[in-house]
Amino acid sequence: MKNETLIQFLREPKKRKQALEYLYESFEKISKGLQKLGAEENQVKDIFQESILIFYHQAQKQDFTLTAKPSTYLFGICHNILRNKKRKEAKQNTLSNTDFLMEFSDTIKEDEQVNIYQSEEAISVLRTILKELGEPCKKLLTGYYVDKLSMKKVAEKLGYNSDSTAKAQKYKCLQRAKKLAQTKLEDFQTILF
Repeated sequence: MKNETLIQFLREPKKRKQALEYLYESFEKISKGLQKLGAEENQVKDIFQESILIFYHQAQKQDFTLTAKPSTYLFGICHNILRNKKRKEAKQNTLSNTDFLMEFSDTIKEDEQVNIYQSEEAISVLRTILKELGEPCKKLLTGYYVDKLSMKKVAEKLGYNSDSTAKAQKYKCLQRAKKLAQTKLEDFQTILF
């Protein structure tokens, strides 16, 4: 199908289905390309679907001209979506891991703190601790540290009577986490230092 015809079909309700089917034919090729770029299999369909919507909305603009092959244009959109998702995840993980590790700072000597915050092993220990804490503590701590919700919002989201109750529970969760961290970080410190 020629580019002009494809754009015309996307603009016409009666022929839109045929144009979308044509675009979906490039899914396998684009899927393989995205996986080579590091996309997980479960992300690929969502990213492709999002790129179809972006393509469709672009095609509705009267001044839109498609100068590349449709599959190439779609892949470019997918690549940008994937890159933005990875950038957002990396930024969020860096911030949340550092914030959460700072809560455990009293279990480590001051001169060693900077090194441990940047360590992949420390982040791995943190994930293990969160798993061992159980779902209620994990939701509370990730709500506060990762999602950056206020204690009032965390309390509402998790069904606590007040933000004071949520704060008290957060304190208890952190104490349990610190105990787990002390045992795990003792082993970790012997490996790291």
